Amino acid sequence: MHIEKRWMSRGKCLERFFALRAEIPVFLEDTIQCDTSAYCAKLRNTDFLLDMAFLADITSHLNHLNMRLQGRCQTVSDLYAHMNAFVTKLTLFKDGFSADRPNLAHFPSCEEMRKDAPECEKTLPKYRADIETLQQQFKKRFQDFHTMQPRIELFTNPLSAAIIEQPPELQLEMCELQSDPFLAKRQERGISFWRLLPESRFPLLRDFALSMASMFGSTYICESNFSMMKHIKSRERNRMTDETLFHLMQIGCTNVDIDIQSIVQQQERPQISHYDLQLTDPAVGGVQKNAYIYLVIFIKLVAKVGYLNVVDIVSCRWK
Repeated sequence: MHIEKRWMSRGKCLERFFALRAEIPVFLEDTIQCDTSAYCAKLRNTDFLLDMAFLADITSHLNHLNMRLQGRCQTVSDLYAHMNAFVTKLTLFKDGFSADRPNLAHFPSCEEMRKDAPECEKTLPKYRADIETLQQQFKKRFQDFHTMQPRIELFTNPLSAAIIEQPPELQLEMCELQSDPFLAKRQERGISFWRLLPESRFPLLRDFALSMASMFGSTYICESNFSMMKHIKSRERNRMTDETLFHLMQIGCTNVDIDIQSIVQQQERPQISHYDLQLTDPAVGGVQKNAYIYLVIFIKLVAKVGYLNVVDIVSCRWK
């Protein structure tokens, strides 16, 4: 149901377990031959079920944060925004548990327990301390982000960031930037905006933007590259070297659109074997056949390791 390397998957496990809280004791009593009375008594205990409901709900919120942090193309400003949003949510959760009648709108499992056992409502405020501890841990573990807040603000909103809060070497260029009528009307944000700045006028600001853009979440890249490598190393392959894998990974993981025809025209054409030409269907038209020939030439030029399997390269780049 979950594995230790992916501990966030426990969130779904807890939700499913809690949903079956009434059926599991019945299953144990009817199916398991050994003595399960202790387990059944635990699963019918209101305090235990309430703890499990709270754990399922708070783990679900953590799982949602984890998925947001693993998104594609996440810059440091995006990661900082996700963390700030979650800390704010924890404040909302904490205040909800301190009321006379706790607000469980964001804790559906706890709300189910309150409906099933109204007497447990008086014990709900005890979870306020757990949420407060979690909030303190987040502030402690991600305190480095708070020291970077002025830089993140400049990177995210360069036209409205406070100039006095920025390093002295950037202040003069920021004055010119925020006074430029052309840039003030631009709708681009983030990296797209910084690309508009002329390097001759804003050399320091452009260097600053490059340094901020270099700080990004690497989880998505690592996971996607691992999936691509698993796809390449299939059982159907009859040959795989480190150099072949390197080139296949380059083609499979790049976001750059490859202009095959332009690259081929700039290079000397290697000899196309008779076997390569026979791979095409005789019924295929001349245009498609020429496209296939260009593809074979391109693969031979880029890979530089002899003939690579065309199907493998096409499947990992355009799968």
